[in-house]
Amino acid sequence: MIRALSWLAAALGALLLLVIAARVAWLLGGNPGYFSHDELQWAAFAQPSKLASAVGWFDIGQFQYRPLTFRLWMLLSRVLFETPRCFHALWLLLGAVNAALFGVFLRRVGCSLAVSGVAGLLFWLNPYAVFVHGWVGTLADLLWVMAALLLALVQTSSRLRAAPRWQLLLVAVLTTLALMAKEAALSIPALLFVAWLFLRQHAWRNAFLVSATVAAVYLLLRFAVLTDVSHEGSGYGVDLVGAPLRFLHYQLFPLSPWAEEIHTLAAYSHSRLAKVAVPTLLLWLFTLGSVRYAAVWLLLSLAALGPALLIASSSNQYGYGLGAVLIGIAAWRWRDIGAVGRGLQLFAALVLCWHALGVAHHVRRAGDLQAVYSPSLAAALADSGATLERPLGLRPDCDDQRWVYQRLSFQIPRYDDVPIGGRVRILAPDEADTGRLRRIACDGRVYLPD
Repeated sequence: MIRALSWLAAALGALLLLVIAARVAWLLGGNPGYFSHDELQWAAFAQPSKLASAVGWFDIGQFQYRPLTFRLWMLLSRVLFETPRCFHALWLLLGAVNAALFGVFLRRVGCSLAVSGVAGLLFWLNPYAVFVHGWVGTLADLLWVMAALLLALVQTSSRLRAAPRWQLLLVAVLTTLALMAKEAALSIPALLFVAWLFLRQHAWRNAFLVSATVAAVYLLLRFAVLTDVSHEGSGYGVDLVGAPLRFLHYQLFPLSPWAEEIHTLAAYSHSRLAKVAVPTLLLWLFTLGSVRYAAVWLLLSLAALGPALLIASSSNQYGYGLGAVLIGIAAWRWRDIGAVGRGLQLFAALVLCWHALGVAHHVRRAGDLQAVYSPSLAAALADSGATLERPLGLRPDCDDQRWVYQRLSFQIPRYDDVPIGGRVRILAPDEADTGRLRRIACDGRVYLPD
């Protein structure tokens, strides 16, 4: 009887997970617009004459040296920008590929087929991943995490272990490609080091040494630009003092369903954060169960966040790799924890999915508004005669949408062949009119006042 009830509960849980996944896929895949300024900027940059020269493969002096990401993004933007739903469907597919790689890795390290499958789906569904899947500006995160997961499969391949030279060559290639996708790939040698530290296997040691060598060359070539003090105050400056608090936020965010973006946690009271911190601490106490596993969790979390933990700003996409670490540890420990620990994990999974739905709605709301706002703004600017000296002032009717319009108006070169740049300003509620005032309706449309 107990066994039958267990199977029934498992079946209902799996069905609920699939229903939530379908809902998230519908929200993100059916998005008619875009989330932020990055997508609009790259659409403007993605002209045929610029594809070959805009992002140099060897231009290591750029602060964001991401030639693999930027070239691929420009090509995709040129083909798919006019069909946002196709763009979003591709992101969901790339996320599904990463989730499948993650599930295969868990299977190889000893998790059961059921646990690996559910963990893979939860990785695709966790709030960090849903944000990455819903925002087209996150190609770099999809690519470097994909490279890291492929590297993990390389390390756990029995065939490649029999050919160590090929295995190490693949480690070097994947690390290089990941670093050409995003600076966050410096987490890869750190993750390999933690694996070697606890597994004490020569294969992991050798992989760490090769990957660390590639990373060291990368840092040697780019150290000056990465540590340039001119980036202080931009969100990309180094902030060591705030790193512990940001680490706490990254750990608490998955189980904070009221926060669609992680940076908002900084504004919450200590009592509100404690309401999440206490159950999160209990979850890990029952999941880890020993100092050794607690050390694994801590070091892998630090390694996965890596460079993102050092910069002054926090953002959801920076936690994409961390999501794999947290879900992977929980899945790995599933068979060894008692009923209380499993109950806590199931509760956490429900909160995780609830939070993921909230993040999906958050991204979708922005996309619905962008699909109306950007064409309407372009038409308004074309008729307004606004200039850089006398920009068009826009005041939203719905003030809670202000953040959307601020993002969608930030440094956009052009839209629908209409120059935008600094010709538009989103006015604060108490800011004086500029004499060229238009309003933004709650559906995103720009219109003249009566």
